[in-house]
Amino acid sequence: MVRMLLDSLGYQAVANLPGIFRCDYADADTIPAGHMGYAALAQALGLVVGNEKGNYLASAPALRCEAAVLLWRYLSRYAGKDRKTFPAV
Repeated sequence: MVRMLLDSLGYQAVANLPGIFRCDYADADTIPAGHMGYAALAQALGLVVGNEKGNYLASAPALRCEAAVLLWRYLSRYAGKDRKTFPAV
């Protein structure tokens, strides 16, 4: 879900740059290399803060409540700021 949202904002090329990302999740060493850029960007943008233990849990399925919070943060930050991202209907 994080990947889909960040790709929609145009971060795909940046997120896929190898070896330049670091994030502060407690389980950062378990995040697959292909997802590290997305995890680090999501943390830096304030979209994902991790669970109560500070873990990102890259391999765990997202719960509905987590998805709702992620979407709320995404919309709160970006809604209405870029007509290309959120076209008028």
